[in-house]
Amino acid sequence: MLKEFCKVRSMKLILDLGCGNRKYKPKNGEKVIGVDINKDSQADVIWDLNRFPYPFKDESVDIVYMSHVLEHLDDPEQCIKEIYRILKKDGIFICKVPHYSSASAVSEIEAVLIKKKQASNH
Repeated sequence: MLKEFCKVRSMKLILDLGCGNRKYKPKNGEKVIGVDINKDSQADVIWDLNRFPYPFKDESVDIVYMSHVLEHLDDPEQCIKEIYRILKKDGIFICKVPHYSSASAVSEIEAVLIKKKQASNH
């Protein structure tokens, strides 16, 4: 999907948030900046995506790509606001998250609810 967007729109800068060891590889000459909290990843920028603001200028990125990251963040809504801030006016946000019916999605939701319930009991 990302490859097709880059071809059609001559995108120049892609931000791969939470890239881990699978940073998007450029296909059409675009520049890719990988961001991850893990210093042993393929990231170009080591950054905790739960920390705001992100270290990028307003309207500076053509595409923001996230694959199975958003559901792990403490404040996904604030993350999306940050992405909106750094995307150019005609920028594109591509986000992959688990389908609600997948076993991993359900177990992650349960883990968050258990964590919140334990925190409220203290």
